[in-house]
Amino acid sequence: MEAHASAEMVLLWRLRGLSLLALGQLPQAFGALQAALALCDGQPKARAEVLNECAMVLLAQDQPAQAVPLLEQALTLLQGAPQGRGVVQSNLGNAYRRSGHLEQAVITLQEAVQNNPTAWERWNNLAMALVEQGGAYRCGSGFFAGDGSGFGV
Repeated sequence: MEAHASAEMVLLWRLRGLSLLALGQLPQAFGALQAALALCDGQPKARAEVLNECAMVLLAQDQPAQAVPLLEQALTLLQGAPQGRGVVQSNLGNAYRRSGHLEQAVITLQEAVQNNPTAWERWNNLAMALVEQGGAYRCGSGFFAGDGSGFGV
């Protein structure tokens, strides 16, 4: 019963944080998500999701370097969950890109694309990293096709 109540409280705090994020109330959103994070003991998947959401607030606050360790921790918690990992990898790649670590961004985003080649936002993040790195041509037609057929050309 206590674990169920804790999971419900985590969800309520997460929803509050995400609502505040959508309203642009970033410090309050981060605070609500931190409250959710404090309740996630023994819930690795929920903890990873909340870490990802906290990182999204930091990215919205233009603090990508602070988002990176949260996303790296979320990835560690999601070992063996490729779909959940892909979302976090995409966000981590974006955080790397925005903090100037373009090589790591490209590597991370390539992995995210491999996890789900039809997720257009991952291709978009990869294309932005490649453009900033000076190698946009490497996406080739695969970027538009979303199937990786032109990738690495």
